[in-house]
Amino acid sequence: MAGTPPATLGATPTTYAALAAAIFADIIAPDYREEVQDIVLWRRRWARIADWTEGLAHALLGAGAMLAFAASFFGSGYVSFAAGCCSTACLALLRFSIYAAHECTARNAILDRLLAAAGLGPAPGIVDPDTSGGADYRSGQGPAAGAAPQQTPAGAAAAVPGAAAAGRSTALSSVVVVAGPGGADAAPAG
Repeated sequence: MAGTPPATLGATPTTYAALAAAIFADIIAPDYREEVQDIVLWRRRWARIADWTEGLAHALLGAGAMLAFAASFFGSGYVSFAAGCCSTACLALLRFSIYAAHECTARNAILDRLLAAAGLGPAPGIVDPDTSGGADYRSGQGPAAGAAPQQTPAGAAAAVPGAAAAGRSTALSSVVVVAGPGGADAAPAG
C-alpha cells in the first residue's frame, strides 16, 4: 500500500480511498441529488410559466383587438390608449413566454447531461419547441386515435426498467433527443 498513505481524521486512522468514499457519500452524492431535483423542479416551473404567460398574452391580444374596434366606434382616445396598452403587454408576454420555454429546454439539456453522467438515459422534454401552443406531457397529446403503438427499439427497451419484460413500448424509449442549432428537439426513434 505504498500509494495510499494513512491519513488521520480525528483519532481514527483512515486511508485516502476511505476518505474519498466518505466525501463522495456524505457531500457529493447528496449535492448531486439536490441539483437534479432542483433542475427537475425549475424545468417544470418554467414550462408552466411559459404556458400561462402565452395564454394570458393571447387573451390580451383578443382584448386589444376588441378595444381597437370599440375605439373606432366610440371615437375615444382613452379606449385607443387601452387597446395599445393591451397589444404592447401581449407582445411583452409572448416574448417572455418564449424565454420561459427556452429556459425549460435549457434545464432539460442540463438534466440530460447530469443523467448521462450518472449512467441514465435522457429525460423526455416537457415543452414541444415545434408548436406555438406549447404541447407538453400534461396535454395528453399523443398518437392519433386508432394509431398503432410504436414498437420499442431493441436497445431502448433495456433503458426503461420492466419495459422489455412487460412487452410494451414506453414514451421514454420511443423518443430520441437530437441537439441542433436551435436547441434540443425530440424526434421519433426508428
